[in-house]
Amino acid sequence: MNKVIEEDLLRVLERVELGKLKDKSILVTGSNGLIGTYIVMALYLANKKHNLNIKVIGVSKNDPNKTLSEIKEDENSTFYQKNLVEDSGFDEKFDYVIHAATYAQPVKFLENKMETIKLNTVVTEKLLDTCKKNSSSFLFISSSEIYGQAEKIPTPESYNGNCSPIYERAPYTESKRLGETICSVFKESGVDVKIARCSSVYGPGISVYDKRVLGNFLNKAMIKGYIDLLDSGRQERAWLYVGDCVIMLLNILLHGESFVYNVGGEELTSIKDLAKTVCELTNSEYSLPRDTSETFMAGAPDRVKLDISKIKNEFKLDNLVEIKEGVKRTIEWNREFIKMHDIDEKKHE
Repeated sequence: MNKVIEEDLLRVLERVELGKLKDKSILVTGSNGLIGTYIVMALYLANKKHNLNIKVIGVSKNDPNKTLSEIKEDENSTFYQKNLVEDSGFDEKFDYVIHAATYAQPVKFLENKMETIKLNTVVTEKLLDTCKKNSSSFLFISSSEIYGQAEKIPTPESYNGNCSPIYERAPYTESKRLGETICSVFKESGVDVKIARCSSVYGPGISVYDKRVLGNFLNKAMIKGYIDLLDSGRQERAWLYVGDCVIMLLNILLHGESFVYNVGGEELTSIKDLAKTVCELTNSEYSLPRDTSETFMAGAPDRVKLDISKIKNEFKLDNLVEIKEGVKRTIEWNREFIKMHDIDEKKHE
């Protein structure tokens, strides 16, 4: 197991009481994704360290990624490759379900609009129906995108949102909103269901091939040696390190007392400052375009910072990973990724 990931997962085990999962089974959809991979690997490590005998079933559209491939032969780990939009049925019964399957990268959900909508709605309904029949617990991985261009920063769970059903990002934002409505309907019928609105999650797993902004910056800095920003980089995000995200999600699933939780970072960092941090850690340069009036991420919120006081207070969470440390760890993981894929990482003084 990669050293950076293992260190992160050990920290997860220190900060989440997993005893409820002993001898239980859990389905994780989107197991190849950034969040899904960390959840599956955290539960694998919990089995090894604490003999919890958790049966973990990971589902993804593609074969298990490199990290998950390391545990394919583990007796408590099972992986299925299938498109949940076409087939969301399972022969097994699960005690817990974490529905993280979606297209999180804007480029991908804009290219796969109908599939994005169905993953967040139709598949959500089918999984919840299964949970209702089996008395299983369900965690829906939603998104801060449901708030749109929030007029209140930090944005609390009670904020209803400010977004259009017909703008460019609507297939993702509106299907997440409807997914939450579906969760609410099933909650009324007695299903143990919770919602986590995740925001700006990053960390090892975001590679130099990733189409999100950090992956783009890492590609330019580590392979080309410089970052050329496509706009002024004024947009701001409160970034959340994936290890901290998984700590929050597992606490919500197992111990959460509320229905809806914000899951995000604490400090706002602009896109420009993120680029500067990547450059500082890779000894690279960055530049701004001559015309900084245009916004490259059209339709994306200008500022995203969630009010995470509820989750911090309920689970006594502190010492979240700061952005510079998180980016540093992501770079360390990418150095191994680059070597593994025989990519020419440029050396620059």
